[in-house]
Amino acid sequence: MSIYNKLDLTGWKPEQLTPEQVRFATWIAFFAWVFAVYDFILFGTLLPEIGRHFSWSEVEQAEIATWVAVGTAVVALAIGPLVDRLGRRVGIIFTVSGSAICSALTAIGGAWGKSPLILIRSLGGLGYAEETVNATYLSEIYAASDDPRLTKRRGFIYSLVQGG
Repeated sequence: MSIYNKLDLTGWKPEQLTPEQVRFATWIAFFAWVFAVYDFILFGTLLPEIGRHFSWSEVEQAEIATWVAVGTAVVALAIGPLVDRLGRRVGIIFTVSGSAICSALTAIGGAWGKSPLILIRSLGGLGYAEETVNATYLSEIYAASDDPRLTKRRGFIYSLVQGG
């Protein structure tokens, strides 16, 4: 007896998603990734201007960028186990909301000093962690869809979402 037969005997069946629900979730994932990447790239682009405003040397700016990259990687790696506990949907909400809050705090973080700015931008790594949550969530919802048009083009759709 396979696992599927056991599941059928208990009466449990996975919820079938409508194509509209799958498309809606895909758009949410797309915009979440667009905003996360935009925020990350924007900080790197604006760091010279921020440094000029606070009279930071190029060496100090490079040090900030390096520590932010390290902190972002640590945060992105630490989110995986947390999302496993929270679930994909809550994980997306948590990572996108956290990234948005860090974006807002970046506006005033430089005035608090370099260390708070590094901490804020490192926590902004939630936006990069969102990419893996997106990929997992999209894989799950596309697997739950029985629309052949969606399942046939899911690789292409994933590439569009991650291309942001």
